[in-house]
Amino acid sequence: NISVKLAFLAFLFRLFIRSFLIYHPQWIKILAFLVGISLLYGAVKIFKETEFKKTLNSLAIFQIGLILMGIVPATEQSIQASVFFIWAYFFANWGIYAWLILAEKNKWEELGLAGIFRKSKIWAVILMVLFFSLAGLPFTAGFWGRVYLLESGWSFRRVTLTIVGVITSLLAIIYFWSWIKKIFTSSAYANSHVEVPLNLKIILFICFLGSLFL
Repeated sequence: NISVKLAFLAFLFRLFIRSFLIYHPQWIKILAFLVGISLLYGAVKIFKETEFKKTLNSLAIFQIGLILMGIVPATEQSIQASVFFIWAYFFANWGIYAWLILAEKNKWEELGLAGIFRKSKIWAVILMVLFFSLAGLPFTAGFWGRVYLLESGWSFRRVTLTIVGVITSLLAIIYFWSWIKKIFTSSAYANSHVEVPLNLKIILFICFLGSLFL
């Protein structure tokens, strides 16, 4: 699922780079409008989802809007910001999906986050960093990616679009903060051991490093 999304993002990004830069003046208003709609729709829709997997799908709409925001200025700096954010998106989502697979396999409620801090400090820190990056909280790759993209929009005097990006980013933080808090809440199964297969351990650790040191 995450591989399909990334392949689609790469194709979409390359398509816009090749076609949009040639006709930049004609496309800019249309693209800016589509970016704003994508940001607003994605950020609002995550609050309506009841399943976390569907939440990630809705969040992808919001993240695509952020990535395309770097194409609106079409400068070298803004395009580099989009590429950086794609990598940040990859590590955060890949890690969360890996944990989601583990949670579904073990039939954990609320992704098994409740009481995880008491069960395992290491997994609590790893998950906290992944959620921080997904939400765009300091000082993760997801945070810096948003900062670079919003800065490029502001520098290009796309004030309205930048404000929409800031507001929707705050909405994403508000939503994911409710999940982050679960890591530190108590649970009836807080003393139970967390079993994570080796392949998922490797994925989660790589994503943790990528989200923290990208």
